[in-house]
Amino acid sequence: MELIRKARSLSRTRTTSRRLRARRTCLPRQQYSNDFHLVEFPKSGITWLTVLLANMCLRNGGSSHRATFSSVRSYIPDLDATPDTLAHEFASPQVRFYKSHSSFEAEMAHVIYVVRHPLNVMRSYHRYMTGLDRYSDSLEAFCNHPDFGIEAWKRHVHSWFSTHVNFGNRFLHLVRYEDLLSDTTGELRALARNFGWYFEDDAITRAVDLSSRSEMREQEALARQRNPGYALEFVSAAAYEAAPRSVERRIERSCRDECALLGYES
Repeated sequence: MELIRKARSLSRTRTTSRRLRARRTCLPRQQYSNDFHLVEFPKSGITWLTVLLANMCLRNGGSSHRATFSSVRSYIPDLDATPDTLAHEFASPQVRFYKSHSSFEAEMAHVIYVVRHPLNVMRSYHRYMTGLDRYSDSLEAFCNHPDFGIEAWKRHVHSWFSTHVNFGNRFLHLVRYEDLLSDTTGELRALARNFGWYFEDDAITRAVDLSSRSEMREQEALARQRNPGYALEFVSAAAYEAAPRSVERRIERSCRDECALLGYES
């Protein structure tokens, strides 16, 4: 039985790898000047930011609705899951948001790039993939995987921040997940200030309350309770196991330049 389980896991890993290599985000046929794209390498914290932004915009526009873990895609579609989907247009500010894991796309003019320290990305992504039974090897092996591991993370970062990107024609706002955790309100205000959006103070503070980590965990628990087939865990409260020192050293050496570029000391 264990051999069968490992064989199935390997098959799922190969299928996921092929999809990652072949994937190009399918943008909506009709694009607008008020489209904004939230982009990340997987497991960098983008789901939380989508819920925060949706609740902030709903509140600011006078809506009594709220975005939850289960409903946020009706406001901010995931283009990897539902390609060619037109997003909800918020009333105030009058914008549309899209979520994706895409590497550089020339047609994305306004980008909010969510980044997380690569060591924590690898730990989160590894736990996510093993939890779905799509990967069964160690964290160290995962970090060396060409499609999931640290080189894939570096390629994703370089695609958006290398010199070939014409920042005269597009605008990119970097959000570090760690900053969003430590100063959620401040990061949301900085984002609004950069793009010229006006938000009432109540819209921001209420959105932060509605989208707190504890609220998100409760919402995911409800989704799991009402769907017997649900096997995911996006908002985990469990602490990560300590990474082997060999993994830490590998990431420190390999990602020194990228970490400096993104504002991480190491």
